[in-house]
Order: sequence, then C-alpha cells, then structure tokens
Amino acid sequence: MVEPFDFRTEYEKAMRGELMPGLSMCFVSLRGLIAMKELAGRPRDLDDVQHLRWILEEDKPDESDARGL
Repeated sequence: MVEPFDFRTEYEKAMRGELMPGLSMCFVSLRGLIAMKELAGRPRDLDDVQHLRWILEEDKPDESDARGL
C-alpha cells in the first residue's frame, strides 16, 4: 500500500495547539495541506489550494520590510 504522504514527516512538522483546557490538537502544516489537497484533485480541493496559496503569499515578508522601509 502506498501512502499519499509520509505521516511521520507531517506529524513532526505539525503545528500544535490547545483548543480548550486539556484538549491539545495537531494541525497539518499549510504546505502539507496544500500537497494533500493537490493529491486529492477534487474540484473543491483544487479551489481550496488556490486560496491556501494566497494565504501563503500574504504571510511572506514584504521586501520593503526587510530593507527597513
């Protein structure tokens, strides 16, 4: 059986957070989620991929910020 992604790798890269006291969760990375949705290839997933990529672009530091402008 071939897995669509390496679970161990994704688990190690997962973001962790506490949803409420005593309830911790792991969340797949944004890049991992994009890759999983691309592999699924369903129209809704591919639409999600575009939106997730926009989020990635928004999170990139602005070049003017790096120069102190």
